[in-house]
Amino acid sequence: KLIINEKEAKLVRDIFNLYIKERSLLSVAMILNEKGCKTKRYVTRSGKVSGDGKFKNTRIQHTVRNILYTGKVRYNNEIYQ
Repeated sequence: KLIINEKEAKLVRDIFNLYIKERSLLSVAMILNEKGCKTKRYVTRSGKVSGDGKFKNTRIQHTVRNILYTGKVRYNNEIYQ
């Protein structure tokens, strides 16, 4: 079962809404950066801290193409509701 992180979900909704309005990955990234939004901070398995920086168009593209944000799950190359 997936558990929604409401703080992160708000940002994801904002990204989708901006993308629908702007129709440009770069424009969405620029707007989020102007608002002071940062990418998610995480620690890799090797202990390297990453993220917590500015948005780029590639990060926006990854977000809008992520199947989880449509309410579906991919498992063994199959997509489930």
